[in-house]
Amino acid sequence: MIRVLSMFLAVAFVLGTLSLGQSSAVAKDVRAFAKKKDDAKKDDAKKDDKKDDAKAAARKKAQFKKLDKNEDKKLSKEEFLARAKNDEAKAKMEKLFARLDKDKDGSVSLEEFTAPKGKRKKKDK
Repeated sequence: MIRVLSMFLAVAFVLGTLSLGQSSAVAKDVRAFAKKKDDAKKDDAKKDDKKDDAKAAARKKAQFKKLDKNEDKKLSKEEFLARAKNDEAKAKMEKLFARLDKDKDGSVSLEEFTAPKGKRKKKDK
């Protein structure tokens, strides 16, 4: 859109229908408009990301509750692996359990389980 308007301004200037000052002012207004539009898109994307994060956290919390059979607010390795259907799935889930268990206490807390991917906190022992 900006390229098209820039070309239009250049043609209008060459044809003499716009003075240099007028074309510069219009170009400045077009850039300001484009920046506002880009900023609005970025704000919308941030809002969408926050909504997606909230939905993902709610899904993870519900999944955690289903896995936590004894309702102690921790997933033991046995609870975590209970849904593995075969040895290959079990091996993958064991690796995932090890990654989720940041404090290495042998269980995964709700906080560890629901932390956004890449943002899981490392706990000190």
